[in-house]
Amino acid sequence: MPRIIALQPTETTVVDLGYFAWRLGIDATTIQTREGPVPCFSLVYRYTPQQLVAFRPQDGVMLPLSDAAMVPLVRREADFQQHLQTSDLKPVTQVALTRGNQADDIVRMTEAYQLFRNGRPNTDRLEACIADSSLIIAAYWDIRAWLKTGMKAETRLTVLQTELVLLP
Repeated sequence: MPRIIALQPTETTVVDLGYFAWRLGIDATTIQTREGPVPCFSLVYRYTPQQLVAFRPQDGVMLPLSDAAMVPLVRREADFQQHLQTSDLKPVTQVALTRGNQADDIVRMTEAYQLFRNGRPNTDRLEACIADSSLIIAAYWDIRAWLKTGMKAETRLTVLQTELVLLP
């Protein structure tokens, strides 16, 4: 069964791709540190196919029950601004994979990060975060290429401090 193993400095994650619906993507996650929660730009594996909803028949509204369950495979802490929340990073992650190719996705993600300049962030940390987030998007596209070729060969990717092992 094909799987992805993420050997991170803080944890090891094993995801079986299996025969069920799955979705690889980019999302904002939170990591707990001694200083408190820190938002992260993350490559994630969603193990429910979509957000669960309830239908309200009286007015035809779909109500979200919860966010899609996900496991972060690679994380980059967004540490360029004080009091940054995970919800603040969500707009960046929502546009990170909207163009359909690696180069254009990186450009769009970079544009979204530029909105934080109005909050007077640490510009060196912001530039480092943009560069590292670009590596995460590149890893997403490398994994897609592995999937497209049929997941036949073992592949290893090093992304930031995480080693991704793609097993057939």
